[in-house]
Amino acid sequence: MADNITIKFFERITDEKMKDEIWKILCECDKEFYPPLSERKVYNNSLLKINCRAKIADKRPYAYFKSMIKQNFLAAFIDDRYMAGFMAFLSNVTPKEFNVKCNYYTTLCVRKANRQKGIATKLLTFRLPEELRLEITITRTWSLNYPIIKALGGAGFTIKKVSSNDRDKGVDTLYYQRKILKLIK
Repeated sequence: MADNITIKFFERITDEKMKDEIWKILCECDKEFYPPLSERKVYNNSLLKINCRAKIADKRPYAYFKSMIKQNFLAAFIDDRYMAGFMAFLSNVTPKEFNVKCNYYTTLCVRKANRQKGIATKLLTFRLPEELRLEITITRTWSLNYPIIKALGGAGFTIKKVSSNDRDKGVDTLYYQRKILKLIK
């Protein structure tokens, strides 16, 4: 059964109910990230190796959420009312790994009950508002994150850079890029 999935863009999340839903989804996905989001201080933490992880008593991703919620968001809704997932991103930034202005997708989470419905691919391929469209979009993941690697390939992303053993021994960080050709009008 195919659900009625819609993607909506938000420049900032200001609605407290939406923030609460994003928090719940983030907590549900926390331990699936490598390293877990609850062990990171900020969304763009470049120190991802196990020995660099933050030591946090309450193992929920408070610091990560506080940093991430300031970004732009795409939210996936089922039947226009139930948030099934989200993707946070930065627009018009120049990551240190690439000397180019781009959109940088930082966090993608889908509720476990709503996976295998194409939501991640819909988020990754959503057409941003004209003022946010850039030629290049970049994201990163870890080498053992097979579901997202598959979704990235299906959304037109290709590997641009690999940082070997960046997250742990045998766990690389994969940087993906997608170029959008500008059509002449």
